[in-house]
Amino acid sequence: MGIFNADRPLGKMLADAYDLMLLSVLWFVGCLPIVTIVTSTTALLFVCGKKLRGEEIQVGADFYKSYRQNFKMSFPLLLILGIFWFGSLFYLFIGYRSLLQKMTLAWLFIIILIFELVVLTAFILLLFSRYETSIFQLLKNALFMSHAYLLQSLFIFLWSIGLSLLVLFMPGLFVLMPGVLACLINYFGGAAIGHHLNHSK
Repeated sequence: MGIFNADRPLGKMLADAYDLMLLSVLWFVGCLPIVTIVTSTTALLFVCGKKLRGEEIQVGADFYKSYRQNFKMSFPLLLILGIFWFGSLFYLFIGYRSLLQKMTLAWLFIIILIFELVVLTAFILLLFSRYETSIFQLLKNALFMSHAYLLQSLFIFLWSIGLSLLVLFMPGLFVLMPGVLACLINYFGGAAIGHHLNHSK
């Protein structure tokens, strides 16, 4: 048996890297119309979630399955997230202006706002990729979990910012970053969801 056999550590690592690279490319292609960014991100999270849980996956087929299933419902969710993000830009601008006026507490305001943007968006999309529910219930659950499980939320935030900054300095990593980040969101966000479900029984 060769060292590149899928059952060996190196072979498994290369297979995982290939899957993440393929998923990242599919995600990018799926986002090209821009208005399908929620649909594509949901499909990415869905496949990465299956992979992390040890389920058998067919990258292209599973990605397309989720993409097709969530296509229609993703548009109202895109509108809500768009309002959320663009509305927050106004407050980020206020925070930036406050920094220029030497108001040091503005740093705290900006960090908290970015934290809310990143973490709430991550939980909304993660829950959307896993469960069929109303948008109201989806937003309600995401709002609760993103604040009830602050440790997991903090890890999601730090990894999201860290990987984004890493890609700025090493653009070549972009081919892996979406897949890696989706796995991390599934890992930490999935832990929060599992903990919540256990306590809800």
